[in-house]
Amino acid sequence: MKKLFLILPIIIGTLFSGSLNAQYYYSDYSTGEPVFYYFRYYGMNDSQDSLIKLHNIEAQKTYSLNDKGEKVFSGIKLYDEKYPKFDLSFRTKKKITYSTTTSTENFTVYDWKHWGSSSKQVTRFEKLNGKKFPKERIYFSGNKIYSRTQYFRNDTGRIDSTLFFRKRNTQPYSRTYYLYKNNKLAETKYYKKGKLKYVRKYDCTPLGEKVKKVKKTAVCSNTEFDKDGNKIVVNEFTNEKGKTTKTKRTFKGNSNVLIKRESFDGDNNSTFFFEKTDSKITQINYRRKGKESYKLVQHLDQKGNVIKQERFHKTKLKSTVLYEFNDQNFKTKEIYFNKKRELTKETTIEYDKRNLIIKKTIKGEKDTFTQIFEYL
Repeated sequence: MKKLFLILPIIIGTLFSGSLNAQYYYSDYSTGEPVFYYFRYYGMNDSQDSLIKLHNIEAQKTYSLNDKGEKVFSGIKLYDEKYPKFDLSFRTKKKITYSTTTSTENFTVYDWKHWGSSSKQVTRFEKLNGKKFPKERIYFSGNKIYSRTQYFRNDTGRIDSTLFFRKRNTQPYSRTYYLYKNNKLAETKYYKKGKLKYVRKYDCTPLGEKVKKVKKTAVCSNTEFDKDGNKIVVNEFTNEKGKTTKTKRTFKGNSNVLIKRESFDGDNNSTFFFEKTDSKITQINYRRKGKESYKLVQHLDQKGNVIKQERFHKTKLKSTVLYEFNDQNFKTKEIYFNKKRELTKETTIEYDKRNLIIKKTIKGEKDTFTQIFEYL
């Protein structure tokens, strides 16, 4: 392990000087932190992360087998908390993908590269009443500053205002002011280049008279219960033209376990649908006028594992995947079919005695690809 860690500062130093525009994270503007945006399907997590921690794994090395059956190094992940979080893999001889996280008391640096483009975000923190809050967030595209956001808070840690800067400009491009009533956000005012552009209300009060060239909107939230005792939260957003969009979320009982979500546009057409039952998960995205665009249906076994997944486009079946699990409830096989229900790919997963993945074999229509995993 010592030899491994000696070369990491060199690798990380090289990676931090990359160029890019990333797709790997989106920013959560309430905290200024980037968040993974990809969707992880229910039942697909084979609990490898918890096992890594349980067995005190410091690193995972990945190899692929070449045409001669020889192992070729293709990636590494670090898990040791004493070192920066690090994930590196080679997609081709020339292209790599990586993500790193380095934290100190007052700063966190995220650096990532995906499909040939790379980004970096630096977040500076401040402490208020013993709690840590973002003070400034700087986003880099390549080696150039793309944007900066500064946060100003009151003594309780709530945001009073934010300033947004483009590139290296010293004058803010926009300002947002926050007003609270009864310990809840009641109103925000958004200024662009010094001019008030819109006022957004969150307390469901009347919009009042319109100010010339200023948009006024309202956000309302109501809670009710259905006949089965499930909590239903309805959020409505009314824009400056009087159009109201709505999101309806249903939770199991009075808990925070989401079992259904429905969204509607200003003409009450469906835009999104999600529902989870004991045997099935359904997600539907709609296009204009409530027409179905994309649907994902996942079938569950009694343990909650996804054993079958179907994708539809404009109501027509496009692909099917079947999943198999071992007695320890770990996924061992993925079998892929096209829209004609013809077999296109099969993935087999093998584990060691600790239930850590040690081998993946992907068999396609023409080629077979194998990955080998080692743990340090």
